[in-house]
Amino acid sequence: MPSYRDLDVLVGRLKQSAIDAWMGGLSGGQWMLRPARYEMLSGSAIYFVTRPGSDGEGGGLFGCETPETLGTPPDLERAGGYEAQFAGIRATIDTIVEPWRFLPDPNEIAAVVESCKDVTVKLAGTATTSAGEAVGGGNLGGFLKSIEQTCSAMSGRTIDTFKSKFINQLGRTIEGFHAVSIVSGAAVAGQGALWKEARTTVATILDNARGKFDLVAQGYGGYWTETIKALGWVWKGVELFTGGSIPVKAASLGIQFLQSNVRDIPDVVKGFETYERGVTSLVEMLDVLNSQIRSEEQVVKDNLLNNLDGIARHKTSYDLTQFPIPPDSDVIIVNRDLTHGIARTHMPLIADELDAIATLTFGGLPGQALLRDDRIGIGERGPSSEAGRLQYLLYELLKDLAWEVRNGARNLELAVADILDHDESAARELRELEKVIEAGSPYDPWGEPTLTPRRPSRGPYPV
Repeated sequence: MPSYRDLDVLVGRLKQSAIDAWMGGLSGGQWMLRPARYEMLSGSAIYFVTRPGSDGEGGGLFGCETPETLGTPPDLERAGGYEAQFAGIRATIDTIVEPWRFLPDPNEIAAVVESCKDVTVKLAGTATTSAGEAVGGGNLGGFLKSIEQTCSAMSGRTIDTFKSKFINQLGRTIEGFHAVSIVSGAAVAGQGALWKEARTTVATILDNARGKFDLVAQGYGGYWTETIKALGWVWKGVELFTGGSIPVKAASLGIQFLQSNVRDIPDVVKGFETYERGVTSLVEMLDVLNSQIRSEEQVVKDNLLNNLDGIARHKTSYDLTQFPIPPDSDVIIVNRDLTHGIARTHMPLIADELDAIATLTFGGLPGQALLRDDRIGIGERGPSSEAGRLQYLLYELLKDLAWEVRNGARNLELAVADILDHDESAARELRELEKVIEAGSPYDPWGEPTLTPRRPSRGPYPV
């Protein structure tokens, strides 16, 4: 089976066969193909033209094995030679093949997919809270479960406010991040499948064209039938990325996963009677493939744009409601050390984990992995820009949430200190922190992508 990795070999053989076909059509088909040259009898003269090698290079040197007075030289030789004609055929093939060189490498795309999977796994919903909401199945799930269990030992308005924000909302927010990570990873995984098929199809088309040119060189014409099926790959991205499972609440989060668009694709049939018709048919076959690639990539691009819009319309599913935790005397604390465990251990660990996952999103940026000639698909970078925007959005959502969690931890600790110790310094800091929380995070996921905080961090509280 022809391989795209051997593209230069395939192109070389194609050039040789195309020149063979062109020679076969000259002088009423009088040129006979030999292993190393073409021969033609004219009277008692034997004329020959050297044949290109299997790499398509060389050939075109004219000669005669008998005195030329015994025959009539071919018209082309009298017009100046075959070398220039062979060079022109090679240039024609190079022009046709040029856009198809350096197509995206599925192995490079696979590396991006693996990075996307790392993020998705860390956000996967396998643990649940008492509210029934999915939370991170890795470290996040364990940390949040510990907080929930600790909170069961406390009551009062302060703790109820904390539970509402960091137990109920945090789980739903992480579930939304998980869905976003699947959309992003599935888009890249679908591209990997598409380009694997596209590269194989290019190699097959070039190899089959060579075979058809060989038939023309032997005096046989006919039709070229090709099966080109680059359609239907990108929708498999979710299946390839997740194994088929998707978040059941995706629609309520503004998330739309690609649906199957597989349909019966008829074979492509083109004429291949002469060298000239063969060149036209080769171009048309590759055009059909390009049209299918363009269609698939447009589906991905539209899906990513729709999800970016859907997520923006469901902001509350991805942002914690921003309100400070107030001090209140109506609080029962069974074990103050447990409260410190929440504020000083579990919540900082959650924030650190969220920051670490945010860093991992950089590995899921398509970068150069989808780069190709701008005549192929929907352009030089395909849907990279849209996929990158979604990854940047996820990055900022994670950074924003980490900021919320860190400040929420300090908020809880200060509120409890104000209640129990009547600590005036704690009360002052709490009032300052309330202003910071009300003003919002220095990250703004809903603006233009950026890798740095949009506003300086307020006060001594970490970004």
